[in-house]
Amino acid sequence: MPKTLGGSLFVRNAIKFGYCVIEALESLYALCDQVSILECGSDDGTKKLIQDWVASKPARAHIIANYDHPWAIGKEWSRLAILADIARSYLTTDWHFMLQADEVLHESSFPEIRRLIECGPNGYFLRRLNLFRGPDTHVRIDLKGKGKPCGDVVCRLARTPYRVVGDAESIGVDHGVSDEHVDKLVIFHYGYVREGAKHIAKAIDMQSWFFGPHGTPDARIVKMRDEGNKFRPEVFFSPEDVCPIPIPHPIFARDLAEKLRAEACQ
Repeated sequence: MPKTLGGSLFVRNAIKFGYCVIEALESLYALCDQVSILECGSDDGTKKLIQDWVASKPARAHIIANYDHPWAIGKEWSRLAILADIARSYLTTDWHFMLQADEVLHESSFPEIRRLIECGPNGYFLRRLNLFRGPDTHVRIDLKGKGKPCGDVVCRLARTPYRVVGDAESIGVDHGVSDEHVDKLVIFHYGYVREGAKHIAKAIDMQSWFFGPHGTPDARIVKMRDEGNKFRPEVFFSPEDVCPIPIPHPIFARDLAEKLRAEACQ
């Protein structure tokens, strides 16, 4: 009997902070046997956005949606992993694919994922393209001496019992995790090319609570807000760090990519 696959994500204030949550959900829905969504008490209309998306799907029985879950849970630095793990815990599938609300899984990965869960070890690493400067470039994170705002190789596909760890970048597979197929499994991360000034708003919000009650946002982000509210990626990386994306955008995010291109030209 074929192995079953569940997908999960959690989200809060997707509209306010510019998360491409509907595109993310569409990619999970197209691949997975179950989709678990944890909505964490948004105050910007995100709850209705997700409710409307769920209502539009013929296979609504395969979607597990939990609304108004408390956001302030656990220690600040561990909150993201806790919430991601709660979303995972509702799945009843053999395997689990974890996505963040500003990421979209590429459809070229679907056949390989289905193949791997039939014969694989306990988990797999995959490639995350962290889009930067515009929708058609990504930043190389594996640079010596450079900071790592987020990883470009993450473990997101694993047997369902394995829990999410750290700041929800990866699933914590303690043994039997493979990187052999890493470039055949691809996520597009739109977190650094959000529309308008939403990247700045999101960064300030997260950095204000992530490090606890005395958390302070990055002074460079605050300066961008104060000097016109426009995100300037060149502050963080130099031109040689940025590469063209190697494949077209996921079909679920083509419209988003066009919007971002238009904005980049303004």
